[in-house]
Amino acid sequence: MLETLTKEHWAEHLNQAFRLDSGMEQPFEVRLVEVQSLGNARNEQREPFSLLFQAPGEPLLDQGIYTLHNSGLGTLELFLVPLGPKADGLCYEAVFT
Repeated sequence: MLETLTKEHWAEHLNQAFRLDSGMEQPFEVRLVEVQSLGNARNEQREPFSLLFQAPGEPLLDQGIYTLHNSGLGTLELFLVPLGPKADGLCYEAVFT
């Protein structure tokens, strides 16, 4: 399913809550706060884009594959990279090429 999702699919869920399950910590809520284009598509593939999720200050997760649940998109496994602390918590990024 992930290979068929485009930037536009995700943009429909901007500012929505996702439940993140790390498998080790209690699941917690993150919010999709940005959907950003990363340039032009190559060879008729989808346009590359990134997603930015805002999370609470703890726990700080390592980069890795995590399960996210959203009422509109269902259950998805995404590779998330922590971008570090921000004034109001932590940010995690997922990149689609």
